[in-house]
Amino acid sequence: MPDTAVRSVNNQQELLQQIDEITRAICQIFHDVPDEYLYSAANPDGWTVEKNMKHIASTNRLMSRWIKAPRFLLTLRGKPKTNLRIEDISATNRPNIRDYGSYEKQGAVPVGRKAELIQEIETSAETLKAAVRKRSEEELGKLSGLWGGMPLGIFAQFALKHGLHHASVVKARMHG
Repeated sequence: MPDTAVRSVNNQQELLQQIDEITRAICQIFHDVPDEYLYSAANPDGWTVEKNMKHIASTNRLMSRWIKAPRFLLTLRGKPKTNLRIEDISATNRPNIRDYGSYEKQGAVPVGRKAELIQEIETSAETLKAAVRKRSEEELGKLSGLWGGMPLGIFAQFALKHGLHHASVVKARMHG
């Protein structure tokens, strides 16, 4: 996992491959979390494992809706910044937190619940891929994402980077 990072890509095909790669890494982190931690709130503060998982899936779905929105709507955001790189964009609006605390075991979890949540993340990643496929190479570079002046391609990568951040926080709390 330490080598897993969202890096700049050169084309749509590389972006689609990256969605698969990062989604596999995210899902593996959650697969490795023992079920009894699924509903554990972070100590001293933070989301449960389940809430992080749901957030990743909903972020993918939100980004997908914007990416596949009608072109005229996307042009209302103006032209994206041309000098942005995903490596230079923060994965979170809280980048200075380093000590994420830890999780404590909770009670029983319904059988299969974690697998359902992992499937939700995988399905949302497929939705993100479908939205990316709907756009041409030119559109991915020249139409704007919802915020930050990001072109659509980097906007899709931001969803991955944000999801990986949340999964990495969960992993850090498991070892905290």
